[in-house]
Amino acid sequence: TRRYRRVYCEVAKKNGKTGLCAALALYHLIADKELSGRIYCAATAMKQAREVFNEAVAMRDKHPELVAAVSKYGNSPVLSLYVPETNSRLSPLARGADSSDGAIVSAAILDELHRWSLTNNLWSILRYGGDTRQQPLLWCITTAGSSANKSTLCWGEHEYGTRILDGMATDDEVAVFIFSLDPKDDYRDRKNWSKPNPSLGYILPLTALENQFAESQGKPTALGEFKRFRMNLWNDEVSDPAIDIDTWDACCT
Repeated sequence: TRRYRRVYCEVAKKNGKTGLCAALALYHLIADKELSGRIYCAATAMKQAREVFNEAVAMRDKHPELVAAVSKYGNSPVLSLYVPETNSRLSPLARGADSSDGAIVSAAILDELHRWSLTNNLWSILRYGGDTRQQPLLWCITTAGSSANKSTLCWGEHEYGTRILDGMATDDEVAVFIFSLDPKDDYRDRKNWSKPNPSLGYILPLTALENQFAESQGKPTALGEFKRFRMNLWNDEVSDPAIDIDTWDACCT
């Protein structure tokens, strides 16, 4: 069985999270070969859940071997993908979805965890819905949120993951991948931009970051967004600050 039962992956926006989630979903659907496996693409809203699921459908449709191995249920929209050989099924799932309370989870991909709340019962359903499975796996994939130092679901997972990486906590069932700047890194130094953006220069063009950085230097309201979405730095700044934090710090030194 698998060593890990939960994965926390945090990476800046537009680095291929949707494609990664879709590929993972298809992998678990086919390669796990679990009888009656149940795999979910989950999000707080069905529209977001279907973005990942629809990408998985598109991947299936473009590959002859996947077409042969995986069948589709429903049309416009496709409701699920399934493997007749194992009776395994991949479906999108969102908060409030019918019959979600009884979900038995083989694998689940939770997209944009920073949008999930502690009161979202879907988290608990997916978190504990795989206890009767032999090797369940929960993928939590997200960009940094805007609730740093607060009691939110994603911030709690981020802090727990950081403690594991720093050796302050031990949990052999949790794998953590955080692509972000280190505390001493200068976000203005382009040499550091690849840390939070592993796809930089591949699917994410450098010019996009350069243009957004230039805007952030002359527009305080864009600075917080640049740090969060492009540098993958958590923040709790107000949406329209009168003085950006770097200018304030400079005045205090």
